[in-house]
Amino acid sequence: MSQQMPSPEEIAAQLQMIRDQIAELQGVLAQLELRLRSVQAAKETVEKAAGHDGETLFPGDPELNTILKARLLEPGKAIVHLGLNVYAKLDTAKAAEILAKKEDALKKSLETLKQELDKLAKTHDQYLQLLQALTAGQAAQQAGGEKKSSQTGA
Repeated sequence: MSQQMPSPEEIAAQLQMIRDQIAELQGVLAQLELRLRSVQAAKETVEKAAGHDGETLFPGDPELNTILKARLLEPGKAIVHLGLNVYAKLDTAKAAEILAKKEDALKKSLETLKQELDKLAKTHDQYLQLLQALTAGQAAQQAGGEKKSSQTGA
């Protein structure tokens, strides 16, 4: 049995679904990139705090709109989010290690997501080429049909 060629409307619908998936994945990608920057900033802060006993300066936000002068109550300690709203007070080396593991996991997730986006983009391009070929073929058929009918009518 021969396989029937999908209609341009079916291909256009598939293209829209792919575009929607791409948009959704791009949103997830942006969220993961934001989380990665946050974890990297937290790790940097913990590493910076490890070497200070008295007062030190900390960024108040990622864009450095504010800088806070702080006195460490427990030098060498940091409270780190472990997941599921669980926090632990750890020495700064262990805290930095946990944050480094989170950073690595986020980087791997980002890489996987980028690969998936690349695959979807290639699939999108293939469907777009197929749609263009089908519509060009239909236009040529219609032009050929009109030419024949005008020749037979003369």
